[in-house]
Amino acid sequence: MANIWYLSDPHLFHKNIIKFTDDNGKIIREFRTLQEHNEKILSCHNEVVKPGDKVYWLGDITFDYGPEFEAFFPRFHGKKRLIIGNHDIIKGTNLLKHFQKAQIWRIFKEHNFLITHIPAHPDYLRKVKFNVHGHLHQRVVMNGNVPDWRYISVCLEHTKYYPVHLDEILARIKKAA
Repeated sequence: MANIWYLSDPHLFHKNIIKFTDDNGKIIREFRTLQEHNEKILSCHNEVVKPGDKVYWLGDITFDYGPEFEAFFPRFHGKKRLIIGNHDIIKGTNLLKHFQKAQIWRIFKEHNFLITHIPAHPDYLRKVKFNVHGHLHQRVVMNGNVPDWRYISVCLEHTKYYPVHLDEILARIKKAA
């Protein structure tokens, strides 16, 4: 099977991301500096992703589209595909030049899942049973008082800053189905 990876919400060059806290006031991303944050994400990414691999970036790539980002982002391995996030600015930036394709969502019918940035409403899970998503950071989609098994978060907070391989997604689906 091809090497396909998924990740969401890197928030590169977002100076306040290292100050965000959970509902209990605990820092979500424990980095001293934004540079340390960005380099950790790059290091984890390139440790597992090879240059020929396909990588789906599920949104919220950066908050600074300037020269630093332009020099930094090409260092990430892989053939990049973008699922546009709520913080991604397309118009007036060079963001799209870094990606082979950009979409709002994509269905992998053969694997029974949909990829989105923001978790899809359950009504969208008619053709497939699972939604691989981002956006929620440390939180998970709930169904009453328990996590909803149909939703798989690839937010970096859930993955120790590593992209998630398709095989891992399929294993989680098999376990939940």
